[in-house]
Amino acid sequence: MSSNNQSNDTVPVKHKRNIGQLIFSALVLLAFVGVVITDISPSDAHFYWIVMLFVYASVAIYSGRKKAKVKGEKLGGLILRQMIHWGGSLVAILCVYTLLHTGTITDEEAGLIILLLLALATFLAGGYVGWRYYVLGALLALITVVAVYIEEFMWIIMLVGIAIIGITFFWSKHKTVDG
Repeated sequence: MSSNNQSNDTVPVKHKRNIGQLIFSALVLLAFVGVVITDISPSDAHFYWIVMLFVYASVAIYSGRKKAKVKGEKLGGLILRQMIHWGGSLVAILCVYTLLHTGTITDEEAGLIILLLLALATFLAGGYVGWRYYVLGALLALITVVAVYIEEFMWIIMLVGIAIIGITFFWSKHKTVDG
């Protein structure tokens, strides 16, 4: 009977890991959609990356609630920290638009800077949310750098992203519960 209870206790943990992996995979795929949009229409990409800021922030708050609960923190404190974190990122993006509208930078440069700001915000959110956000932030930064140097080989980044999804899936399957 105790082995039956033990298997029942591990099902929710495995289910939570799978949900975490699915969410992470969706965020990576959304990043690739943004790469395609950025390549096709840099001015439309600005709006897309701002929307992604709100999507990533919402997912970070959702994902971070478990970590806050384990640490004994109140949900309000987590939400306040995340609002300050992502709100600061939004202000930085709005500053990029000021540079764009004054002619200091081009549409393409603005798109890259916004993506880099999103990469930084996402990476730093890893401290609140968990290791997947560190990986996602690093991937967004890598996308930015590769987009500058080898735009015609963007498919390489997509292969790297697929590999990262596979590695994190493997990692989360064999990792302990903290993630």
